Amino acid sequence: MGLHAGLDFLYDPAFNFQDMASTQNDVYTVANEPVQIPSLPTDSATTVHAASTQTRIRPMEDDFEELGPVPCPWKIHEEERSQILGALSPFHHLLIGFALPSRLALGRYITGPPQYYQFPALFLAMAAIGAIYRCETRTAMELFRASKQIVLETWQDGEDSLLDRDTDLHNAIKQLRTVQAALLLDKFAVCQCDSQSAKDTLTLQSLLAAYLRNSNPLAKSSSKTNCKNWHDWVIHESYRRTQLGIFFVLNLHTVFFDKPPIALTSQLDVDLPCPTAEWIAPSQSAWDNARMHTPNSVSFQDAFSALFSESPADKHLNYSPFANLVLIHALLQRIYLARQMQPNPSGSLREADMYEMGYVSAVPPPVC
Repeated sequence: MGLHAGLDFLYDPAFNFQDMASTQNDVYTVANEPVQIPSLPTDSATTVHAASTQTRIRPMEDDFEELGPVPCPWKIHEEERSQILGALSPFHHLLIGFALPSRLALGRYITGPPQYYQFPALFLAMAAIGAIYRCETRTAMELFRASKQIVLETWQDGEDSLLDRDTDLHNAIKQLRTVQAALLLDKFAVCQCDSQSAKDTLTLQSLLAAYLRNSNPLAKSSSKTNCKNWHDWVIHESYRRTQLGIFFVLNLHTVFFDKPPIALTSQLDVDLPCPTAEWIAPSQSAWDNARMHTPNSVSFQDAFSALFSESPADKHLNYSPFANLVLIHALLQRIYLARQMQPNPSGSLREADMYEMGYVSAVPPPVC
């Protein structure tokens, strides 16, 4: 989920790729009026020129291929949209009046492989964010409400399993997708910069905070010694990044709306995210190669404590951009809580707090 939308200047709503692709088999008719075709010169020079031209120009029936590959304007086909409708069918009683956008519209909202069709709440949440970036606010809100209804229904039906530490891997992945959908919905509401939209996700916020407090062991066991298989590691890393993402998004409510933090830094008992090269590795071999050049993972608590140390042991470590973002929000939360300790919250921080955060070089002696 980036901060920029794709450029669709090549897309024309009136353009029909299927019509264009069928021109090879169309039967063409000619006018009833006879057409006089002029005689061609037969000198040898013209014959040689025609022969050389014929070797360079393809026959007429191959003119379509001469255009090169023509990208399909949509990314989602009709059978894939049918799969999405099938995944939504168990929730039809919740989605009264909701109509899934067309495949052309869905293709504008989401790009990439269809790997989330079996998780309708997550798919609709992603589509809602994509619709916002396409400036289709009404459709985005409809997708948002539909996804929210599915998340709340799923969470209510399996609340115990969603907070279960000992669930099996298959159910753990399904739970992870539900949590990720709730996370995206909360991010969607916050980014509207509207307090009413944020209030609409109060239930989701409390559910996310409860999930964060009940930290799943899968998020803690992704070190080099524990994970040797790329696919297993992706699951562990996804859990870790989801928990850190929950903290980041919930802290946005404090930054945007001046609300007390729902999730505290002390609840983050996970390692920081891995380096970017390791996370975006497309294969097992690329992942193995990336891990050979990356240091051991650092826990969030150790990295956060090192920010207040005059001589941190890992001061030369370079964290990933996502890790830095989480640490920045941890600092913002600490500043917010320090201000709440003041008799005048709008005043400056205490000298001890400013010294601990590195704003001043020394703490003044106490006044006797």
